[in-house]
Amino acid sequence: MTESAMSPGRGDRRLPAFAEELVGTLGVQSQYVLHGNIRDIHLVRHDKNPDEGGPERRYDAHHTLTEVLWNALWQEGYEALIRFDIADGFTAVAGPAAKEVRELLHGRDAARPGRARRADA
Repeated sequence: MTESAMSPGRGDRRLPAFAEELVGTLGVQSQYVLHGNIRDIHLVRHDKNPDEGGPERRYDAHHTLTEVLWNALWQEGYEALIRFDIADGFTAVAGPAAKEVRELLHGRDAARPGRARRADA
């Protein structure tokens, strides 16, 4: 028995499995910690834009982790994606509210988002 026969609809997966699981648990989890392989490129299935004309078909494209996560979160109504790394701290990396989130995180006059200003500066 093939894997697609055991899991109906699996061949139509649009997101990587971890992203589908993340989106499926958004209602019960307030935050996620992703680590390891965060710079990988992920294959995502897309439907052809109907405005382009021609027969409907699907195509696959490669995306960064930030792109995969943001596209999934945006479709669920989220307005910003915040990332933390030890070098830059918290940074709003995507979304229509990213500018406002940066201001909340770092203040309106922050010279570099994610960097704490020195007290003696």
